[in-house]
Amino acid sequence: MNSFSRSMLVSALRRLFGYNPQKYYSLIEYMRRIPGLTLSVGERSVRLSPESYWEYTRFQRILSKEPETIAWINGFAPDSVLWDIGANVGVYSVYAALRHPSVRLLAVEPEPANVIRLAANLATVAPERSIAIPMGMAGETGVFFLERSCMIAGSNANQLTSKAGGFGCAGFSIDDLVRLDGIPFPSYLKIDVDGIEISILAGATATLADPRLRSVLVEAQDAAAAAAIDATMIGAGFAPCDMPQVQGNRIYVKTA
Repeated sequence: MNSFSRSMLVSALRRLFGYNPQKYYSLIEYMRRIPGLTLSVGERSVRLSPESYWEYTRFQRILSKEPETIAWINGFAPDSVLWDIGANVGVYSVYAALRHPSVRLLAVEPEPANVIRLAANLATVAPERSIAIPMGMAGETGVFFLERSCMIAGSNANQLTSKAGGFGCAGFSIDDLVRLDGIPFPSYLKIDVDGIEISILAGATATLADPRLRSVLVEAQDAAAAAAIDATMIGAGFAPCDMPQVQGNRIYVKTA
């Protein structure tokens, strides 16, 4: 579908539904033919079958969008464990699984459209060493509500909130989740949650103090958030990594 045809379709759907982007963009999404793609990392590759244009482009741009995240994952030790919090459709978990055949994965995502694809993608690349959990992470364990930006796989800016109403969602603190049977302790922790990073880190005091946790990557939304995250991580015995950092990502390594 070319841009002119898409524009005409959007106009027609607007007249039909009124100004409700979710309704007509969802229809457009499913009317597109989404091609499959082969993701190759070193000598390993996997054939993926994205179900939305957003999911497709996330995998297509995996090496260029966040090169510092790729470099960080490349440095993982054998037999380690990655926790991918806010995993979306699993782009970086899939990359880690291909890059490191012995790394185990725990990926957490609250948005239903994303977590279905996350589970499918992990089952394709690493079914015996991955866990996809359909929930959110928070500063304390409880029931929250999910502010949803869009109900299409690959969408972002879906965030837990205490505001009542809407889509109910379980949320765990990191310290509570790590105590559950069957949950591997993280060697590496990736947090990309679009705004509640400080709250999540506040619920990870014991985990951050544990020497088994080697490195943490956190995406900061702005300069104020970056400063607060720096203070939290330095206070927990981590030092900022000297690796080039873009996209708002902050990378820390254990020093104490």
